[in-house]
Amino acid sequence: MSEAEAKRKAVESFNDHQKDNRNRATQLANYAFILAGGSFTASVTVFASQPKEQITAAITHFLHASWYNLFLAMVAFFTMLTVMVIRDYFIAEARVGRMSVALSGACDLSTHALRPH
Repeated sequence: MSEAEAKRKAVESFNDHQKDNRNRATQLANYAFILAGGSFTASVTVFASQPKEQITAAITHFLHASWYNLFLAMVAFFTMLTVMVIRDYFIAEARVGRMSVALSGACDLSTHALRPH
């Protein structure tokens, strides 16, 4: 394989990895929005459909705590998703970096071991 072909293959591999990473992140975010939106809508519907005399202070406190926890869970989820995207980006960058070092002749592609000068 020539150096140009190897570079092209490395770039294609990097681009495929990044595309897969973006698709996975988008899909997870969509699932989170559907789940959170559905949960919030269901709890508001249940809360709003009850007669005023049946809604006690304890129920109101419980609903507020539930909505707060739902918000915190969404923040934690999106933080985790951001960390995953950043992590996968740097993993792919490292792979392309190893490929560049290998193509320069300083590394053996089969073992990823650096060759002595």
